[in-house]
Amino acid sequence: MIDTSNPEIILRTETWLRPDILSSEIFPPQYSVYRKDRTDGYGGVLIVVRDIIISEELHVPIQWDTESLYIRVTTPDSKSIIVGCLYRPPSSDITYMDKVSNTAEEIFKENKSSILWLGGDLNLPDIDWTSNSVSGNKYSTQINNRFVDMVNNCCLDQVVTFPTRGSATLDIFLTNRPSLVNRCEPIPE
Repeated sequence: MIDTSNPEIILRTETWLRPDILSSEIFPPQYSVYRKDRTDGYGGVLIVVRDIIISEELHVPIQWDTESLYIRVTTPDSKSIIVGCLYRPPSSDITYMDKVSNTAEEIFKENKSSILWLGGDLNLPDIDWTSNSVSGNKYSTQINNRFVDMVNNCCLDQVVTFPTRGSATLDIFLTNRPSLVNRCEPIPE
């Protein structure tokens, strides 16, 4: 897929990577790889950036530790793009969602002039992204509402407008600058 689409940035959830698997075993050498593996070898998130792009990992306070990873990309004109990759396991509770949301809100506050790109799989089929409201009850209203509140608090728009699993949009790409996104479409399988 990398050879075909030639991406500059890749976000991936549920990597199933472990520390004994080297990034160089998976990705070509022209990429920098930021990983957050789960200790049990399941789950995990990563962000891959073409090495001609200046990037650095942002560290998240330990009390908000979740399957999320954030980096700062510096553009040639010295602007910052904050890129986050987020995953919410379906079995997680409101405490987990609070941590995910608190982290995103704090990063937004610390980087108000930056472009924000948050992508990943939140497993929230109950959110109607056309209205940013909760329309189902697969997960608790509290979990769904907390994430919608974070999206609103950070002035983010969902770019993914098509179902990503069955009839639900579980995968997200949120940004505070939607006018910079030319298109969002699934890659053919």
